[in-house]
Amino acid sequence: MKKWKLGLGLSVPLITAVAAVSCGTVINSPERQSQETEIGSNATKETLTKIYNQSILGSLYGVDLVNLANDSYFNDPASEFYKDVEAAWNFYYAAETLNNINWFNEQLETWKTNSFTSYVFNSKNESIIVTTPTNSDTWKTLFLNFQSPIRTVIVNMLLVKKYLLEQSLDNVKKTLTTYDTILSDTTPETDTTKILYKSITADDGMFFFTKYLVNDKKIVNKWSYTGTPTLAQANSGILTTVNSVDTYNALVTNAANQIKTMSNGLSVSGSSTDALQNLYSYTGIAEQTSPSPTGDLSWAIADLKLQTEIKEGFQDINTNLLYSEQKLSQNAASTNSNSDLTTEVIVMSEKDGTYSLNANYLIKITPNFDTDSEKFTWATTPWNTSDSRRTIAFWLNRIDTTLIATARTHYRALGFEMESQNRSADGHITNGSV
Repeated sequence: MKKWKLGLGLSVPLITAVAAVSCGTVINSPERQSQETEIGSNATKETLTKIYNQSILGSLYGVDLVNLANDSYFNDPASEFYKDVEAAWNFYYAAETLNNINWFNEQLETWKTNSFTSYVFNSKNESIIVTTPTNSDTWKTLFLNFQSPIRTVIVNMLLVKKYLLEQSLDNVKKTLTTYDTILSDTTPETDTTKILYKSITADDGMFFFTKYLVNDKKIVNKWSYTGTPTLAQANSGILTTVNSVDTYNALVTNAANQIKTMSNGLSVSGSSTDALQNLYSYTGIAEQTSPSPTGDLSWAIADLKLQTEIKEGFQDINTNLLYSEQKLSQNAASTNSNSDLTTEVIVMSEKDGTYSLNANYLIKITPNFDTDSEKFTWATTPWNTSDSRRTIAFWLNRIDTTLIATARTHYRALGFEMESQNRSADGHITNGSV
């Protein structure tokens, strides 16, 4: 198996440490003996982690990230790396401001204190500074400063994105070492893992992405509002219902929730024509608990194999079925007088004389199942573009802090190794702390 040796070349002080990616070459420096005694410190562990992650990411994109004198990778706006870093920043900014509209200005003071707000390009005679959130100079400056936390965040986002969306079958097998055995005739057809693996397309690069969303976690895109009904509503004897974006928004009286909407940087829409960009109280992509009854919120593989269109809409709190505004309108317009079609969704409940509002709009983030190929497919979902799946990958990295460690474990299985002459450093790498 081909191995990439990520040799440590530490220079004083450790905060400026860099590494180089090479095939079997370990880089030494005169200061190594004294510096390696510091490997066990938390600050050094953090630096090692940064070097390791950036070395891998640079190899995956074909750019040199660990040579701090190199900044030419931002000279080409058409490059994959440029576009992905820009998208990562746009997502991160939108996600942070979703719950704190003042986030950027608050962070700006910290960035200034730590001298992260300016950068002088080595590859061209030009200086850039942090200005507004939407100015490309802002995210370039924050990324090009090695110690900037934004650089660390974006590197992790892109490592997870590459792990989830761009892995060949050979790469998958290096992590899932029993893959071939599970799919062989020696494994019973009733084996749950075999059923799962057989239903996932293995050669589209997205095996881990599909597996995660079908089996590992239950993920939804979510708008959620909870509150107390007015006295008039509670005393009326009529349960509050919603049947449209407008009727849902009318319930959201809190100004802070009214400004929480799905911006472009966060957008993961469904297939209905519902005006979700205008829907209040956006929560974002989140892990869904299994309700009872499961209704449309079952992730049992047998149920997912029956799903030929995505499930989305207002959540009926009694049945956990999902109804989009589009579907409710169609039901209301139906001329079939014999059918008992749902035209509105109850969002108010009562327990021991106390009433509460619980209004949710959910989009179940799962592939559909193609009965011809007997495989899960993204082709018939709203997420059949690399950009939309990239956004989902960014969300998954944000809500699941274990994914970056999972990605690093996978890259180690591919042969990405960091090599040092100090056993302490090697220990941090092999035991997962780096």
